[in-house]
Amino acid sequence: MKFNHMDNNISVKIAVATHKQYRMPDDEMYVPFLAGAAIRDEDFGYMRDDCIEDNISDKNPNFSELTVLYEAVRVLDAEYIGLAHYRRHFAGEKFSTFDNIFMNKEDSRFANVLTYKELETLIPHNRIILPKKRNYRVETIFSHYAHTHGEGHLLVAREVISRLCREYLRSFDRVMKSHSAYMFNMMIMRKELTESYCDWLFPILFELEKTLTESGMTENLSEFDARLYGRVSERLFNVWLDRMIVTGEIGEDEIAELPFVYMEKVDIAKKAISFANAKLFGKKYSKSF
Repeated sequence: MKFNHMDNNISVKIAVATHKQYRMPDDEMYVPFLAGAAIRDEDFGYMRDDCIEDNISDKNPNFSELTVLYEAVRVLDAEYIGLAHYRRHFAGEKFSTFDNIFMNKEDSRFANVLTYKELETLIPHNRIILPKKRNYRVETIFSHYAHTHGEGHLLVAREVISRLCREYLRSFDRVMKSHSAYMFNMMIMRKELTESYCDWLFPILFELEKTLTESGMTENLSEFDARLYGRVSERLFNVWLDRMIVTGEIGEDEIAELPFVYMEKVDIAKKAISFANAKLFGKKYSKSF
């Protein structure tokens, strides 16, 4: 392995959530985490999301990579803490999103994964590094979720926010009416910001989980649909960020965007067809792409 030595530089640790053994980036800033470790028999030598007593590892079937984020922000010691996914990583600035479509070789994909040397040019001037925004154009953030998964989860999430942190409602409504957002639960942030985000996010998700369960909205969900809290959080991250910007706690000039690279070939045709079926015929998504 080739490592970037960070002894005299700003420290960065990016947790990579995975539920299976998978090739990982060589750079030492990446820390593989076994997601849902508490409910799995496998052990691949990765860090686990159940190391601390106060863990949510058993929620992985519903919270997806968030069980890793919950653990990582508590156990990783670095000035910047990040989250990525075994199938999706940050890429260097020169990487084109279209490259995801045409790259077929695994080595080529891993060669484009963000390195510390590339990230070093963005920090400390930027406190937050995010994947480039997704633009939906013909959809709002709310309508896209409603067409692909159903609107109920977001409506209940709004109600929960109105009870727990009403000052975020304007940001929630603004984000839901917008046509672009930061997605994928990918981020690299100053640790204090990652902690702040988690302190805000998880109480909302726990209350959302309680409310949806008591209302019967989580009964008979498929394995795919059950991962709803991870999906809702993708939208909620933008709510938190909007509020931080509005209050001046984060400046827009402190946020940098990077492209991302898929570690497996993307079937654009299937994605497009599924999106069209959801919007035009109300056919909800049944699997990830």
